Amino acid sequence: MPRKLKNKRRTLVRALCMTVIAGCAIFLLKPLLNRFMFFPTRALETTPAKLTFTELTIETPDKAKLHGWLFKNEATSFKNLPLIIVCHGNGGNISHRIDLAASLLQCGCDVLLFDYRGYGKSTGAPTEEGTYIDAETVYTYATAHGYSPTQIIIYGESLGGAVATEIALRKPIKALILQSTFTSIVDMAKHIYPWLIKPELLIGNPYNTKSKLPKITVPVLIMHSRNDSIVPFYMAEENFKAAPAPKFFHELNGDHNDPVYLEPGFIEAMRSFIKFLDTQRLPSF
Repeated sequence: MPRKLKNKRRTLVRALCMTVIAGCAIFLLKPLLNRFMFFPTRALETTPAKLTFTELTIETPDKAKLHGWLFKNEATSFKNLPLIIVCHGNGGNISHRIDLAASLLQCGCDVLLFDYRGYGKSTGAPTEEGTYIDAETVYTYATAHGYSPTQIIIYGESLGGAVATEIALRKPIKALILQSTFTSIVDMAKHIYPWLIKPELLIGNPYNTKSKLPKITVPVLIMHSRNDSIVPFYMAEENFKAAPAPKFFHELNGDHNDPVYLEPGFIEAMRSFIKFLDTQRLPSF
């Protein structure tokens, strides 16, 4: 066999071997990636006994059963209040967001907390597409139970901001709020493990918030703290730059997992943003 033909065949075999190895690596790394991204807690630490709420069980198209709480705002007689659907972060469950719900109620809204599959009382195991399906299903539940798309605000906390951004692309909503949200999982991998070379070759590009934000067509509020030790502040700045107007930025105080929503500045910023949605008067923050 001619030498050139042998070399070509060897090159082809090597290329095929590398493709197979890469495919196997991705297949094997996918479960590890999910472990890196999701830290669910099954047990509910407490219930919102001091708040009026309705317990929900919502079934997704792929038969996962999601657990949630719907809080109706009893502090106002106004009807057709905005509904804030909270897409929480990658740790804990809705029992760790009761104070967040209480703060959002002070902003003159109804609030819906839900757990992704694999979190709290929700069945199944979390995946990226699963979180999108879950949030979309909760949105559909809300619109089927009296809330119009023009009432629905999607609020994303940390990883939940990436979920919220995806839902804002899939469904009509009133506004999008991102709290302590990263630009992408790949950027987070590079930030945490700077020695990694091209992590996207191994893990793909999951939860790419920044690349989706330019396509958003509703007002956006981004909130982040300079003291966030997990998701760096510059990622919030990059997300803000990527989002189209109208967009607003509020600087929080505290670390990533601190209860920033208990600060007066948080509630004031939320109220100001919600008022803008109804009046188009620029927020005061």
